This record gives sequence, structure tokens and C-alpha cells, in this order.
Amino acid sequence: METTLGTHNPAMASLYNELGRAYEKAFDFVQALCWYKQAMEVWVGRLGEKHVDVASVYHNIGQCYSYEGDLDAALEWLQKAVDVRKALFGESHPRVAASYDNMGRVYALKAQYANALQYHQKALNALQEKLGADHPDLAYTHNSIAWVHHKKSSWDQAKQEYQKALDICLARMGPNHAMTKTVQNNLKTASEKKPPPTSRPL
Repeated sequence: METTLGTHNPAMASLYNELGRAYEKAFDFVQALCWYKQAMEVWVGRLGEKHVDVASVYHNIGQCYSYEGDLDAALEWLQKAVDVRKALFGESHPRVAASYDNMGRVYALKAQYANALQYHQKALNALQEKLGADHPDLAYTHNSIAWVHHKKSSWDQAKQEYQKALDICLARMGPNHAMTKTVQNNLKTASEKKPPPTSRPL
């Protein structure tokens, strides 16, 4: 395919990006980053930086760095994604919210909990404005906010946010959904004043 299309064809960048996703799902973040960066080079060169595909690959690169534990690099790339997405879509857009949420998770991993809550709240505000208060996506953000409070041993705030997430999960996903079960378990451990059962927020 590279011979037919050329390595700098946007179609090849899409293939590189999909290869990056495949390696990311396989937890091979070194290879994932390699393919994501190849996709980025093609897209930036052919489409310019202010393009939706470029923002997506910035986001993917940032997410991979967070999984690798390079949290400063993760924040750098996620901020680049935010900047492009805000320029394209405005502040209150689900894709902007997704980047804010991931930045919040990274700050939580850095134990910078005030920054984590700030970015999760930005994500929540954007999602509520565009999707409404009971959209399934909000369950993940409420869970992330709760996780930060949980790490801080702020039990009441954690339980309150977990309950919001659980209400959405039960109403929109059902009792047997994996996310519903995760939130139920998180709420149980917070109620027992035990540490979060996961090492990073979902």
C-alpha cells in the first residue's frame, strides 16, 4: 500500500494511526507511539496543525505517554490536543472534554489533586452543556472526580460523585454493564473508607 499511495498520503496516516491503536490495545506503548508519531508527521505535513485528525493523534500520543508513566510528556501532548480541538469546536465539545478528562487523570496520577479536579470539572461542564446531565459519558467523568476525592480520603465527596456516576450507569447502561459494576465497587470501598481499588482512574 505504501508503494501505491506513498508514505506521505493522508490515507497512509490513517493506517499508521490504526496500527498505533492496535499496539496501544496490546499495551505495547513504544510501538504505539512510533506509529502515532508517523501518522502525526503525515497529517501535520499535509493537513496543517489545525485539523481534527491531528488533534486526535496528539490526544493518542498523550494517552500513551500517560500509560508509560511519562506524565509531563502526556500533559504536553494532551494540551496540544486541547488547543486544536478548542480552535476547531469551541470550549464545550465532547472531544475537548475527553482531553480535559485525560489531563485530569494525569494530574491525579501526579498527586496534583486540585489540578485534577479543575480539569475534570471543565470536562463535566462541557459534557453537560452538549449532552445533558444523564448522558453515559458523564458517568466516567463523575467516577474520575470521585476517584480524586477518594485518593484524598475525602469520603463524603467521593461517595457523592460515585453515586452520581452509578445513577447514570444504572439508568443508561444497566446493572450488568462493566462500568456499573466498577462504580459500585468504588462506592463500596469509599463507604468502607478503604483506598481506591484501582491504581489509576478510568
